Amino acid sequence: MEAREKIFQAADRLFSVNGFDATTTREIAEASNTNKALIHYHFTSKRGLYQAILDRYFDNLSETLQGVLVKNGATGDRLAAVIEAYVNFLANNRSYALIVQREITGGAGRERIIEHMIHNFQMIITALRDAYPESDYRNIDAEQLLISFYGMIITYFTYSDVIERLLKSDPLSRANLAKRKEHVLMMADAVLKAAG
Repeated sequence: MEAREKIFQAADRLFSVNGFDATTTREIAEASNTNKALIHYHFTSKRGLYQAILDRYFDNLSETLQGVLVKNGATGDRLAAVIEAYVNFLANNRSYALIVQREITGGAGRERIIEHMIHNFQMIITALRDAYPESDYRNIDAEQLLISFYGMIITYFTYSDVIERLLKSDPLSRANLAKRKEHVLMMADAVLKAAG
């Protein structure tokens, strides 16, 4: 693995556990088996490294969402595709939810996170609204629908330590993730039936 990627992965882990402010370049260098000079060479600064991590996550998430949203279909089909894609993204990028939730409350990357999230939220809302003519969901507020399902999904990942104690098993195991996905999809179906 290249030094740049080692630094990137070590910083990703440390930022998810400690946050931006509490993580030092010395800790990143030690965790990546590199040195501080290489961090500055590849990323200019700790903030540059942090922004590169956020940008990679949001670029990958945007690409993932665009991939499912370009498909035509009714509101229920589009919502199900977004739910599946987002749960899969979070399962494959475990540090993402922790970094975003930590920083959105006032961390160093707050504004950058908000910009990226608004972009992705608008993309989903537009796709849901585009599906309305093919459906009878007149009572659905696309923004509220998005906020509700975002909360149902992200909370499962950000509170995984609490949920682990509740379930007495790893909530991020393949079986528990499949169960969670199935439950959220069932909730989406119930909401759309009630609104139809």
